[in-house]
Amino acid sequence: MFAANTVLFIALMIICPYLTGVCVPVKRSGRAATGILENWNTGMLVMHAVFEILVLPGTFLGLSLKKVSAAWGFVLFVIIAAGAVRLLRDRRQKGALRQERQREERGLPAEGRERVYEVILLLLVAAAVLFQIVYVCTHAHYDDDDAYYVGMAVTSYYTNTISAFHPYTGAAVPLSRMANYVLSPQPVFWAMWAKITGLHPAVLMRSVLPAVYIAWCYVVYYLLAKILFRKFSQRLEFMAFVLLVSFLGGYSPASGFVFLFIRGWQGKSWLAAVFLPMFWYLWIALRREPDNRFLWFALAAAAWASCLAASSILFLGPVIFGAFGLQYLIWRRKWKPVLMLAACALPFVLLGVCELYLVWPL
Repeated sequence: MFAANTVLFIALMIICPYLTGVCVPVKRSGRAATGILENWNTGMLVMHAVFEILVLPGTFLGLSLKKVSAAWGFVLFVIIAAGAVRLLRDRRQKGALRQERQREERGLPAEGRERVYEVILLLLVAAAVLFQIVYVCTHAHYDDDDAYYVGMAVTSYYTNTISAFHPYTGAAVPLSRMANYVLSPQPVFWAMWAKITGLHPAVLMRSVLPAVYIAWCYVVYYLLAKILFRKFSQRLEFMAFVLLVSFLGGYSPASGFVFLFIRGWQGKSWLAAVFLPMFWYLWIALRREPDNRFLWFALAAAAWASCLAASSILFLGPVIFGAFGLQYLIWRRKWKPVLMLAACALPFVLLGVCELYLVWPL
């Protein structure tokens, strides 16, 4: 039963984000807006962002996990349905444009020895990523935060509530007692997925979930490599370097990769290993294509999705986006992208104010 449910979960984590990303009804253009990995990455962002947007009013209104989950599923259905209509309408897209996108996905062609080099490097990179996933999912690490994150998911799973009971004691508590997790309730997101797949939330978070976020981490780095390098071999070399850094990251348990490996079920590990590189990837792409609406949509979705992961982004996010905007203003002296950045950063500001109110009510 566990194996079947795990296979179901992994299949859903591949299919649902991809369909959502493909069907997002936003006009696409440019190098960074198309491709299988780009669509899957966008779908993951949208899935997390939509849940964050829906779970916040649900929490303050006292709605059940079932009702919020139903609303989340309905919104995703609408997104996929609207996107499917758009795709059917645009089926007459010119073949030349499709071929150009396929060439961009593959990178510049290689021949002879370089092709063999690419194949060997690809196998090594894939083997290293797979080794990390298997090792993390089959070994155990315990720390003081486990009881809170996993306990919050288990509590929501069995009580059909959101942030209503304390994970340590099971006692009903006001939202102010759980202020750091009320606005970033990622365990509730996985309690919903536990209901969908039939996996126990503790098993899902400790033994299966790290595979998703380790894979997502390297997808983001590969998308960054696609922006930086034209040749496929160069992209693989970049990935090999990233993997080398990850294997040598044991100098501190708080380094981004090690934090992901030992606490892959905790939202703050995703923040360091997935969302911070994500912001850099999207911003570098936007510096090259500042009028690309799809990339701005992805950045806004990433901002909301990161808020689901950890409350620390509520105060770190404005600093990061502010630095991006200041750099662009000095470089280009154009205000429009800076104002767009400010709009994308609004979730950080709004939820930051809410958290301050929860911690120090008037």
